Amino acid sequence: MKKVRSFAEKIFLSLAGEFRGAPIVYCALFVLAVLLPVAYVPGAAELFSPIKHALLVVAVAVGLFGWSIHVYRQRAWTLRHCVWIWLPVLVLIGVIVSAIRSPSGYVAWVGIGSLSFTSVIPLFAFVGLYALVVHVGDHRASLRALCYGLLLGGALTGVVATLALFNVIPTVWAPSSLSPTGTPESLTLFLSLLSVLALGIWIVDDHDDTDVWLPTRAWRFMHWPVWIVLWATTVVWLLATDTVLTQIVLLVGSGALVALGLYQPNRFVKPLRMLALMVAFGLSLVLLLVPSPFTGRVSPEIGLNLRAAGRIATSALSNEGWLFGSGPGSYFYDYLQYRPVEIVRSSFWALPFDHSFSYFLDIAATWGLVPTLAYAACILWVLWRLVHALLVRRTHEHWQTLAVLGSVWLMAVASQIIYASDVVLMTLFWIMTGLVVAHTVSRRRTITFVSNARVALVSSGLFVATGIVAVLGVSAMLQWVAASAFVSAAERHSDEPNRADRLLLRAIRLNPWDANALRMHALVHVRIAEQMSDDEAPEAVQQRVQWAINDINRAIQLEPRNVQSHEVRRAISSSLGRMVVGADQAATQSALVAASLDPNNPVRWQRVAESYLVMATNARRTIVDEEERAVTVQGLLAEAERSIETAIDKKPNYAPSYYTRGLVYEQQGRLDEAIAQLFAIVANTPNDSILRFELGVLHLRQGAFEKARMDFETAVSLQPTFANAKWYLASVYESEGRADEAMVQLQDLLILDPENKNVRDRIELLKDGAAVSPDTMTPLEEPRGDLN
Repeated sequence: MKKVRSFAEKIFLSLAGEFRGAPIVYCALFVLAVLLPVAYVPGAAELFSPIKHALLVVAVAVGLFGWSIHVYRQRAWTLRHCVWIWLPVLVLIGVIVSAIRSPSGYVAWVGIGSLSFTSVIPLFAFVGLYALVVHVGDHRASLRALCYGLLLGGALTGVVATLALFNVIPTVWAPSSLSPTGTPESLTLFLSLLSVLALGIWIVDDHDDTDVWLPTRAWRFMHWPVWIVLWATTVVWLLATDTVLTQIVLLVGSGALVALGLYQPNRFVKPLRMLALMVAFGLSLVLLLVPSPFTGRVSPEIGLNLRAAGRIATSALSNEGWLFGSGPGSYFYDYLQYRPVEIVRSSFWALPFDHSFSYFLDIAATWGLVPTLAYAACILWVLWRLVHALLVRRTHEHWQTLAVLGSVWLMAVASQIIYASDVVLMTLFWIMTGLVVAHTVSRRRTITFVSNARVALVSSGLFVATGIVAVLGVSAMLQWVAASAFVSAAERHSDEPNRADRLLLRAIRLNPWDANALRMHALVHVRIAEQMSDDEAPEAVQQRVQWAINDINRAIQLEPRNVQSHEVRRAISSSLGRMVVGADQAATQSALVAASLDPNNPVRWQRVAESYLVMATNARRTIVDEEERAVTVQGLLAEAERSIETAIDKKPNYAPSYYTRGLVYEQQGRLDEAIAQLFAIVANTPNDSILRFELGVLHLRQGAFEKARMDFETAVSLQPTFANAKWYLASVYESEGRADEAMVQLQDLLILDPENKNVRDRIELLKDGAAVSPDTMTPLEEPRGDLN
């Protein structure tokens, strides 16, 4: 027991000794490295991105504040003497300019979808993280602690993901298409990068007190369990995903380190350990050539191929501006607006692709050429420094360390070329970039406060500023996460409008720039207004309606390119058609804006056509002058026909478009064409009771009563509680003199809705022997009762 206690004390003292100088910076980086990959909230997939972004921003803010404290206490600035290390700052400035110019509004600053980490705030955190790592990265203590944190975080993530893969624990983050880091592919990439890092640390270990990573037995004792877990889970996920991109990235990393080992074999104390890397290289090569038999447990990631992504990027740049693109973090909007028609006509047309399989193509479309080229220049400069240190200056004192770090960094760069990346992979990339720069740019410049009063004054101001930014950043991120949690709770209680209303109010108070919360709140206001009884004051209903309009207008103001916001405004305007004058025109205008933002989507144009049909119906009812009414209705129906023809042209096999075209023909008086259109759809979907009913109504208008009766009978047989089908069927039975069968249908309607006065009056008329002409029928409001 004494030996165990003594050994534990050595570990503690070893760790404590590493955190001298700037403990806040070290602790912030270590916590970020360990927790970011595995951070999630059980049962709340909607909080996946906010949690990771908040952790990133908070850790970096705390680290920068700790750095400023360290500078203030030392009374001196110590900076790398190389202007090129500030290239990431140039990238950040370019992205900020892109965000200011962007029509995407709030999204450009916080992002949307899986590429939200390319927006301004996460990029600001990445650049801050890079600066921290460059500052402390060449200190052995910080390098040791940071790498161990990365490996420990990777091992924990691998264990959690693997246990969930085999159903030992529930998959609490999301469906099988996701993982603790993002997707199964990103998890495999992340584990592969860290596995090469672990192998590299083991290969260069010389069991010496001067060793960079493992100077003592305590450190070796801490590393070995982490390595074993990391390697084992990496193999499991390589076999489970079996994707070309992970195998190529592993080939790059292991191949680079093997090549460096063959180039400078005398740099390695135990060259035979290179066999482990060769095994990794061989495994990736085998998986590249031979399919894995264990790929059924995870869903493969579906993304845009490079050709489609290139076309979208080119269209976005040519329309939004070549220099600064469409705005950071808004690739999903670009996809909707510029996706090729070939995707719409494929079986994947309804999938919301918010990234491609190349990070560089994604940022080219959203950032523009200026920030993207600055980012590429940054990578090329780091590559040059790495090559120069490893291949030109072969006597570099950090050669072994750089060989390992450089191989992992090359893997991170390769993954960005052939994969979209995510916040965890980008965090690892910026950490590795900072470490490589810290070990290749050794010249420093120290400016003391005593010798330069201006620096002292500026430093004091920066100290206060970073403290304020840190506090505000932490507060803002915590509020963002809390608001997202309330929005998630409101979605779970969407069937309780009043409760959802309270939750969304709290979310909006915490984050008044959350367009999603505003959209949901607008819909909740409408639902509450619709549920208000007739006895309640009309002012209360009108107030709810106005609140709904205000919320959805605010959401559109925050995110002008968000198609969903315009669709919600269209839906709200449609539902308020009888309560607000001009609501049908507002609905049509919103539908047109949505179609302009998603022009190749047949659903958008179908809804435009439906909105014009509603306007035509209202025009028939409200315009008194007969000639004016005819001209107006004819023009609206012509617009509806053009819109629905556009929808059919975009996707010829989209059945609802043909149904809507049939409705257009019917209102134009082209009954034969309308029936032919609807009959073709019914033939493809014979079990759709609503289509059968609509076809029966058209047959009634055509005077084909027998065909109409057969359609209504089929609709009732498919859906016995279909009130309107029974209502019209009863009228057809009456016209055919089959009063008893008509009475059966009406009695069923009375069971479904005992308080329906129209049904009661109809029964009395039938008892008196009076028949109702089928072609004069008007629909019933569908009841919610049951025949049992």
